[in-house]
Amino acid sequence: MQTNDIQKSLKKEKTVCYNSPATTNAMEENKGMQGNIYLYIIVMALVTYAVRALPLTIIRKKITSRYIQSFLYYVPYATLAAMTFPAILYSTGSMATAAGGFAAALLLAYKNKSLIIVAFGACAVSFLISLIGG
Repeated sequence: MQTNDIQKSLKKEKTVCYNSPATTNAMEENKGMQGNIYLYIIVMALVTYAVRALPLTIIRKKITSRYIQSFLYYVPYATLAAMTFPAILYSTGSMATAAGGFAAALLLAYKNKSLIIVAFGACAVSFLISLIGG
């Protein structure tokens, strides 16, 4: 009997929530944004193109500064690490399995193992930790 009362109250809350003026106003505002979606895509494409094309057109000489050269040398590695590291930590759903797989990958990579060995080793360690209960 109590579950029926709870279900009825939840249904009432949902209908109140969906029919509220705030929700209706938000939905109407969202409809207006969908009309401009093509404009947003075009602006984003232009900004992306400008970010990539401007350095090629502005800087035509060879970069002679050792500081800037060393900075630019590490940009791809830093970008790859910034994109990959959060995905590693949240890929398994458990921080223990993710940390174990990451530690195994670091150890195997430090020992100069091939990429396939590092990948399989990290997966195996992550799987074993999940079996143990992590």
